[in-house]
Amino acid sequence: MNKNQSYKTGVALTILAGVIWSTVGLGIRMIEEAGVWEILLFRSSSLTCFLLFIILIQLKQNPFKLIFAVGVIPSSIGAIGL
Repeated sequence: MNKNQSYKTGVALTILAGVIWSTVGLGIRMIEEAGVWEILLFRSSSLTCFLLFIILIQLKQNPFKLIFAVGVIPSSIGAIGL
């Protein structure tokens, strides 16, 4: 893949991510009985599983070993920011 294709793919994926994240609000409005903390719990846990899966697919390494290799403080800052 050349540099121009890589850039176009990145732009397309960024736009797609924005569109997908925009539709999350519709799904949340359809949930009548879930509270704020339940929504946050399931949203965060599904995002965590998805990110671990992407790390596994992209780098073909154990994501937990990579997280611990970065260090506790940088990993914690990243997790809080996420």
